[in-house]
Amino acid sequence: MSYHRTITVTCEAFNITVQEFHGRCRRGRIVIARDVFVYICQAEKYQPKLFSELGKLSGGRDRTSAYNSYVKIRDQLNQRYDGKYIRDYVAEIKSQLNEIYDFAETIQSNIL
Repeated sequence: MSYHRTITVTCEAFNITVQEFHGRCRRGRIVIARDVFVYICQAEKYQPKLFSELGKLSGGRDRTSAYNSYVKIRDQLNQRYDGKYIRDYVAEIKSQLNEIYDFAETIQSNIL
């Protein structure tokens, strides 16, 4: 699974563009999307990576900012954002990533 796919699915869940995700803007929706991306990559073991690398992927931030994103989401999973629990955003993104991953595996097995 590529980071670009994870970023795209996360952006879709929060209704932001990939350009906004990578940009310097600190609006709430963009910040929470970046934070959820770091959480999913690190906590959910989809693509565990060094926090420094995750920070660069999510708006050019440093490792401390990426780590703080992970801790923030871990601690706020049961809180609401925009009328929806953060854990529901995480579950929705994970579900979409699993569908993409399963589809890609099916295609690859049919080719081989």
